[in-house]
Amino acid sequence: MLAYAPGMGRGQVTRRSSRHNAARLGYVVLILANLAAAAAAAPPGFDRLWADATAAFKANYAHAASCNAAAMRSDLAKLEVAARKAGQRAEAARGTAAAADAAQYAAAIDSLRLQAAAQPRTGCPGDPPPPPCPYRPATRGECALLTGSTRGVRFTPPDDITTRLLAAHNQARAEVGVGPLVWDRDLAAAAADYGPALSRIGRPVHGPRGGRNCPHENLLQSPRGGRTPEQMVGLWTSEKRFFQPGIFPNVSRSGNWADVAHYTQVVWRATTRVGCAIYSDETNDWLICRYAAPGNIDGRPVL
Repeated sequence: MLAYAPGMGRGQVTRRSSRHNAARLGYVVLILANLAAAAAAAPPGFDRLWADATAAFKANYAHAASCNAAAMRSDLAKLEVAARKAGQRAEAARGTAAAADAAQYAAAIDSLRLQAAAQPRTGCPGDPPPPPCPYRPATRGECALLTGSTRGVRFTPPDDITTRLLAAHNQARAEVGVGPLVWDRDLAAAAADYGPALSRIGRPVHGPRGGRNCPHENLLQSPRGGRTPEQMVGLWTSEKRFFQPGIFPNVSRSGNWADVAHYTQVVWRATTRVGCAIYSDETNDWLICRYAAPGNIDGRPVL
């Protein structure tokens, strides 16, 4: 059994589910667990391409953080070359034993290209400031949940895990025609900060809205080591089976918005940035993802 809490703060509802519907393959493909973790098993011609593509993607993110637009364009050009070559090699492998693996690697490299193309510079001089975001102060009880929480490293560049979490989100968004999210290092760092508090609480309880400074969050509690990042996000996106397009909160075939709240936040059209962290204690993996602009806003359409 796996506990998880709907991510948007219309009350702290907790539900349990043992079912997992894997997200299907689309034009933005999940970076599969056995893909990135086993580069040595790459099909012929892909080991170097994969290394070059992931290096260019990480460099693009670092250059976004340092406001180097020219370097970002160079990184994106490298990803475009890698994606083109990967597509050619996947086409050449059709009909061979390596065809399926080649197609997966080519799609994953193209996913990195799409995400880099959508990556803006972050907090650079001359950029317009973010719009003001009113929020209610945290209550005394909510603040108590965070007593003793630690502050983590503020810069969290994309690594294998975070890249896979981002790709899993963008897979679900691509399936409904919504643009990709980009990784936000500050949201990721704030999510990581909340991990120790969740471990102490022992169940998925949302952080105070004041502490989140407006971004909404999805939470998930899973047995330690029991699921890949794709499977963890997949538990949220499996709520799609209850989703009906409409105006929030009237978007669930079950009549209960909480049955789709994780999914609607993942695919919320106005959301453009996400940052996630997985905090592991002795028994659980805690997945925390935070989103901006926030989704699940009453009176607004999801898509």
